Amino acid sequence: MTSLRHSIVFRLALSYGLLFLLSLGIISLVFYVGTAGLLARNTDGQIVAIAHQLEQVHERNGTGALLQAIHTLLTDDKDVETEEYLVLDPQGRKLIGNLTAWSHLPTTNDALTKTQVQRLGRNATSRLLVHRFDDGSLLLVGRDLQEQHQLERMILGALGIGGLLGLLLAVLGALLFRAQLQSRLTAIQLTTQDVSTGKLNRRIATGPAKDELAGIARDINRMLDDIERLMDTARNVSNTIAHDLRTPLGRIRSALEETLQPPVETLRWQRAAHYAIDEIDTLIGVFEK
Repeated sequence: MTSLRHSIVFRLALSYGLLFLLSLGIISLVFYVGTAGLLARNTDGQIVAIAHQLEQVHERNGTGALLQAIHTLLTDDKDVETEEYLVLDPQGRKLIGNLTAWSHLPTTNDALTKTQVQRLGRNATSRLLVHRFDDGSLLLVGRDLQEQHQLERMILGALGIGGLLGLLLAVLGALLFRAQLQSRLTAIQLTTQDVSTGKLNRRIATGPAKDELAGIARDINRMLDDIERLMDTARNVSNTIAHDLRTPLGRIRSALEETLQPPVETLRWQRAAHYAIDEIDTLIGVFEK
């Protein structure tokens, strides 16, 4: 884990994976908001359309026709799990409907609101529209939102699972990406270590690859070729210099040894000194070259 934490390859790969995951999360959020919004709009559209139809029935044919129409809707086996209807007379008495209890009915006329009611004895979070007729009677049309909320939770769960799988794939992808690059970087590192110990003939195997790392490996190989050539040149120059110095130094040594032989003569010392000076001048010329 320490090596992974300090690995720039792993961090880069993981960063790109997390960036992809963030993009996926934004897309999922847009999808969820769009889906939930579509469900809500469809529900509101159904409520408004049915309420409008029932209002027209009441206006044309009176309360009796309205009650008959609602009875038909409650017994037609359509939307039986979600539909909610209620008609109250001007005194607030229930005339028909499948709501068994209600505490805070919306006061705004023909406005959609979300509130808690009891439907067939069960608490329900509902979307309701209330219309008050001129005679004081009240019409309530609504939909139980339980199924819609369940669908939203299913979508959220699916997106959550998808996000976890995406995170897992991002980490696995980062590890795989790191393993592939690390093998090639290790080859470069081992080669440079061998060269630093004096193995100048070592080279990085590049193969047929033409990517950026292969280009770097080829540049390093060319640099090592230049270094080896320069080292060979330096070695040859050193050998040549050693050879050129060895001969005059040997002659100087012989001349000086000869002066030490008896009998000691001043003239011999002078000749040896002049000879040594000439040879030393020759050595200085070699160094200057």
